[in-house]
Amino acid sequence: MHHLSRVRMFNTGFGALARPDRDLYPNDPRDRIDAPNERTNPRLNIRVYRLCFATMQLAYEKAFTHVFEMLDELKTHLAEKGPYLLSERLTGANIRLYATPVRFDAAYVGIFKCNLRSFANYPAFSACLPAVFDLPGVRETASIHHIKRG
Repeated sequence: MHHLSRVRMFNTGFGALARPDRDLYPNDPRDRIDAPNERTNPRLNIRVYRLCFATMQLAYEKAFTHVFEMLDELKTHLAEKGPYLLSERLTGANIRLYATPVRFDAAYVGIFKCNLRSFANYPAFSACLPAVFDLPGVRETASIHHIKRG
């Protein structure tokens, strides 16, 4: 299964649990949804784990640099465009982005030593995260205690 298809299946893969009024992967901007996913997933979502499990200093430094470059790029984009990666609506791109920032300070800063800056230094995300966190059922899945325990 392609790594992006996991988010795409929210529309259809859960039968009666899926909400027909919320399309996270609409036909119209699919290429625009895929574009940020193709950048953020390898350079942020996956890269924090490469940083954590790096066995050589050079690999750690490369992953560290990519994580903060991507955070800075996203910070600029969100500050200019608003809370959604596509500006006008919540899509699967926001869902994919959500997982790393929600865990960042609680786990990645201390445990992974991904500590150039804490997430408090990225205020543009303060509108982006609630767009996902406040969806019905999402808040209940984000346990800081569980995130810290890993």
